[in-house]
Amino acid sequence: MKFWRDILTGIDGQTYDNGRVLCFMSYMVYFGLAIAALAIGKPWQPMDFASGVGTMAVGFGVNLHLKKSTEPGHENN
Repeated sequence: MKFWRDILTGIDGQTYDNGRVLCFMSYMVYFGLAIAALAIGKPWQPMDFASGVGTMAVGFGVNLHLKKSTEPGHENN
């Protein structure tokens, strides 16, 4: 459980972060679609898959950077 809590919570380790939960769920859906496409015989091209995953990673990274000042326990200087 500590592994999942570390991934899905903010800096305090207690408060679940909506952005991180949404990111995790988005990746699970994306990988599920990739596996389903492979199962029905229409796999994505490697560059299509990589560009989608990369775009999601950049988008969620920007989201986490922009909202870091709202993390619980963050001190405003």
